[in-house]
Amino acid sequence: MIRAALTLAVLLQVLAQQAPRDTPTARVPGTASLSGIVLSDEAPAKPLRHVVVMLNHTEKAYGDTTVSDDDGRFTFTQIPAGRFNLTAQKDGYLRASHGAARVGRSGTPIAIGEGQRLSDVQLRMTRGAVLTGTIRDPQGQPMPDVAMQVWRVTTAGGERRLTETFAGGEGASDDRGVYRLWDLPPGEYVLQATPQLGMYGDKAGQLTGTADLAWARAQLQNAARTESVSPPQRSQTAFASIYYPGAVQRANASSIVLAAGEERRGLDMTMQTVPTGRINGTVVGTAAIEDVPEVFLVDVGSGAGFYGVRTASGTKFTIGGVEPGTYALAAQLRSTGQWAMADLVTSGADQTVTLTLQSPLTASGRVIFQGTSAAPSAGAIRAVLAPVSAAGRLTMAPEAVPLKPDGSFLIDGLMPGRYVLKFTMHSSDTAAKSWALRDARAGGQDVATVPITMTAGAGLADIAVTFTDRPTELGGRLQDVSGRAATDYFIVVFSTDERAWYPQSRVIAQTRPASDGAFSVRGLPAGSMRLTARESRPDASFRLVLSAPAARFSVASSAVRRAAMARRSVSAVSSSSSSAAAWRRVSWIASIVAPCF
Repeated sequence: MIRAALTLAVLLQVLAQQAPRDTPTARVPGTASLSGIVLSDEAPAKPLRHVVVMLNHTEKAYGDTTVSDDDGRFTFTQIPAGRFNLTAQKDGYLRASHGAARVGRSGTPIAIGEGQRLSDVQLRMTRGAVLTGTIRDPQGQPMPDVAMQVWRVTTAGGERRLTETFAGGEGASDDRGVYRLWDLPPGEYVLQATPQLGMYGDKAGQLTGTADLAWARAQLQNAARTESVSPPQRSQTAFASIYYPGAVQRANASSIVLAAGEERRGLDMTMQTVPTGRINGTVVGTAAIEDVPEVFLVDVGSGAGFYGVRTASGTKFTIGGVEPGTYALAAQLRSTGQWAMADLVTSGADQTVTLTLQSPLTASGRVIFQGTSAAPSAGAIRAVLAPVSAAGRLTMAPEAVPLKPDGSFLIDGLMPGRYVLKFTMHSSDTAAKSWALRDARAGGQDVATVPITMTAGAGLADIAVTFTDRPTELGGRLQDVSGRAATDYFIVVFSTDERAWYPQSRVIAQTRPASDGAFSVRGLPAGSMRLTARESRPDASFRLVLSAPAARFSVASSAVRRAAMARRSVSAVSSSSSSAAAWRRVSWIASIVAPCF
């Protein structure tokens, strides 16, 4: 086992009441400059012209853009001191970030001092890979208008996952049945084809078989007779979503491994038909329903995305062309917020369902601004209870609501589920830039950090929300044993409370150290935290840099805390240890929060 050593020379400047950074309204020229060249990532490397190169401050609203010349060179001048991300983009190539270990990873911010002159900075760009093939129907004829979806296979914390990836191209087969998807980074993928026939209605059809033909001939031969034989019973069918090379279930799909810039041809697929049924339903309530209910049927089992959603309306509804699978059926009255929900497992046969409307859930509270800066206007801030989704479950997100002039808010139309309270600020309100959410307390819990479970008949009231103009900041420096900046690592900060480990959690943050090893994380809520560094490897495995899974410290909502972390050795952590298992879970979430691993 290869072992190395790092010094995590971290000054944990948890400045819980630090004065806010100003966001300048006008660009203030600096005295530094940066120049370099954009090259292709091939042998031999070639200069790339007409590349859009962007330099953006990591914390302030400062940025500059230029275009490389015919020799691939670019220059930025009048740069203020700070930490900057340098990126490049060009059609046919993958977006490049300075210091990224490989394509698609976060780069290393560049630390620039006042008056500093940086030259010969290199950006290397890789051509995007291509997937192409032909889609045919069961008779071998080209099939147009089939939606193509790409899923990237990733491994995080030892768990294999599929993540939806957006590629260049129209995303559907053309009139020849041909599709072409480009600008894909190297990696492992699963390819899905979904027919769009009847996407907004009943997509099922009826296939004509030999029994139907025999019945039709008999009717013609016996046209003079008065008696008639009933036609044979015909089942409905529909084209199913197919995963390359021809699997109906995603678990049986074959993956495709792409090298950088590779064009993989001949990825042909033949669509298949499956039996389908109708969902015949009725929406009822405790009183007469005066509005028209909206009905949603969502495929929660196959991960089919947008194409797995069907809609209908009315107290009596029919949704046809339902393939075998696992679904959630929901109804909602927009006027009153009443809702109904049911879980369905279908096998292609018709089903009859009754949905009973229930009273909507509500959440209410009040926002206060704790600080000396001018408070933003109430209309500039909107509150929303964001669903924390669970596999195989449907949770419908309510609409965000603006604060009232007195700072209060009321979110209605909620269904049962797990939620966290979030806020958005309108970018046009200058005062809003000085404020950050501190906490949202209800029943002794910070519901902006730990999800709250709302059940039928029970709402959430009296949420006390506090915004501050002095958000916390965690700062430090990552060095190797020789004192040099260790820039090839990721800094991950996360809460010790596992209840807060979910996608987009505000207590899981990650960043890259700059070229001088410095890093910072702002806006962490108060609580017990862990901090660790990890390195990224091409095989997506990782190794912890501390002898324990992470260094533990506390973030306080008041006072200034300073603590130094001693030198520690890099060591692998056994996968059998409970602490390593916990780290794998938080690593999986961190990869969703900011997929830079």
